[in-house]
Amino acid sequence: MKSRLFIHIGTHKTGSTAIQRALKAGEKECLGEGLVRLNCHELLTKREWSPKDNSELQFWLRHNRERHSGASHRFLISSECLSGDPMTGYDNAPMLASRLRELTRDFDVKIIVFLRRQDDFIESLYTQKIHEGNSMTFGDFLDGIDPETMNWHKLLESYALQFGRENIITRVYHKDCYPKPQDIIVDFCKMIGLRPEVLKHRLQTVRNQGFSMEAVEMARMCNPSLDPVRRKQLRQMLQVASAKPVFQSYSYLDLEARRKILSVHEDSNDRVRRDYMPAGDDSGLFPRPDEPESPALISSETALTVNLVKALLEFKEAENRSGLLRLAMKLERRWHHLRQRWSRRGGRTSTAIPVVMQARPPLRPKVLEKQA
Repeated sequence: MKSRLFIHIGTHKTGSTAIQRALKAGEKECLGEGLVRLNCHELLTKREWSPKDNSELQFWLRHNRERHSGASHRFLISSECLSGDPMTGYDNAPMLASRLRELTRDFDVKIIVFLRRQDDFIESLYTQKIHEGNSMTFGDFLDGIDPETMNWHKLLESYALQFGRENIITRVYHKDCYPKPQDIIVDFCKMIGLRPEVLKHRLQTVRNQGFSMEAVEMARMCNPSLDPVRRKQLRQMLQVASAKPVFQSYSYLDLEARRKILSVHEDSNDRVRRDYMPAGDDSGLFPRPDEPESPALISSETALTVNLVKALLEFKEAENRSGLLRLAMKLERRWHHLRQRWSRRGGRTSTAIPVVMQARPPLRPKVLEKQA
């Protein structure tokens, strides 16, 4: 009997990071429930793939399967990179699916896919680029992609061709499907045969927090002047000062633009619903878009400024505490070094007072006479 292997391929911007962090934080509990997480996605998604890579990874997978040969063991690989390149509409998904099929023939494979409505996907993908250090405007970003390539049915068919439609588990990533932040973790646990309690309590510490449209704009303007370390620090502060609720849409696209994008994908989205979603649901694949809220820029920017100043002060306070701690550790290391030197020179014990700190011995009589 083949071992069950779940391959979670994202897609991008559908809660993958939160799921992966929860899995990592609860790895011990997962093992206790028979789930083995396999970390091989970096090798799987290599651009240059050689026969040597293929044989080495096959050997590694076989070794893990034999190592955890109990009937209750399941395996999991999770990486949104396995869906392909989002900037090209995942046009390299067929190659990745074929590679995975070749490597996993000894497993009973189930593919897990989360799909996001195309307009929300585009906006969220743009903010991710800013998080990564880019400084392009949203207009420039749109010029560099083709929204028409974001055909989710084509993506699913790439994997169905290799693994069969019956082995593709598809979910819609939207607030109507997951009203509470922990709901996606609960659903994912059910898919892979875990009790939800195993990972549910991990959610609050592992969320990949986004930040507001105003904060994105601030990061965009600052990125060219910051090195990677400072960009990361700015991102952390903005996540604290101006966090964005999960599933809240950005307002880069107006309602007309959203409808235009979705009209292009109306047919392919309907085919996803028909071919990959539970029977009996005659509604559309995604909820219809609402009129985006017009951000109150003045009040939002004021609130962002106030919160950012607070965050800076908190970071400064933490830095001061950290500085004192580093000084104490430095003095402790110096003290330990002096004790070791004194001990090697024949001191009484390693706790003896170093020679440099002992009281000076009284002068000998000859010295006193000479001074007189």
